Amino acid sequence: MVDSRADAIRQIQSLMAQYQLSPSDLKSLAPQNSEHQQSLLQRILIYIGGAFIFVGLCVYINMIWDDLPSLARVVISLGSGFVAFILGLMCLGDTRYIKASTPLFLMAAFLQPLGLFIFMDEYLPHSNDVAKAAAEKANAFKQDCQR
Repeated sequence: MVDSRADAIRQIQSLMAQYQLSPSDLKSLAPQNSEHQQSLLQRILIYIGGAFIFVGLCVYINMIWDDLPSLARVVISLGSGFVAFILGLMCLGDTRYIKASTPLFLMAAFLQPLGLFIFMDEYLPHSNDVAKAAAEKANAFKQDCQR
C-alpha cells in the first residue's frame, strides 16, 4: 500500500508538471463538507459548554446570595456585566475573537441592568409608597425648574 501511494503521488506530480497546475488548483477538488460540519459541531459544543459554566455560576451565586453583604452583591452583578462588556470590546479588536464578542455583549446586556437594579435595591431607601415617591420626584423637578 505504501508503494501504491508513493506511485500515486509521483503520478500526480507528473500530471501537475505536464499541465502546469498549481496546488491551489487542486484545493478546489478536496471535499470541504466534513470540515464545515466539524466546525459547526465544535461551535455548538463550545456554546453548550459556556452555557453550562454560566448557569453553574448563577446557581452557586444563588446558593450563597443571602450570606453576601450588599457590596458583594453589587460587585457580582454589576461588576460581572462591566467585565463582560470590556472583554467584548477587546474581542472586537482582534479578528480571531470577533465571534466571541456577541455572547459577551449579550451577557453584559443582561447583567448590567440587573446590577443597577440590585444597586438601587441595596443602597436606596425603601418606602413602599409609590405615590409618595412620585410626588417627591415631581416636587424636586418643580423646584429645579423654578431656579
